[in-house]
Amino acid sequence: MRGMTVEEINLMVARLRSSVLATIQNEITQMGHRFDAALFLRHTSADLTQTCAEALFYGAEVFASEEPPRSSLAPSLPRVPQPHRNYDAAPSKSACVCK
Repeated sequence: MRGMTVEEINLMVARLRSSVLATIQNEITQMGHRFDAALFLRHTSADLTQTCAEALFYGAEVFASEEPPRSSLAPSLPRVPQPHRNYDAAPSKSACVCK
């Protein structure tokens, strides 16, 4: 990401954020829920933007060095526990941001 302007980096982050949001919306809709993007973003906007920015910087650092970076943001990211899903069970209304 060296040589890029702040505006170019911000645009890349915005595109990634938009793509991630569309994927989340698609997944929740496929589970049969109604997705409220405004409500979702009200609770996650800053976290989503930060995560997308860190992912881009981490990815750029990895590809620039062709090996995992030693001093990146990635190791300092908190680990998010992954829920154990039962895909045979009916979708839970409490599992997503729904109206």
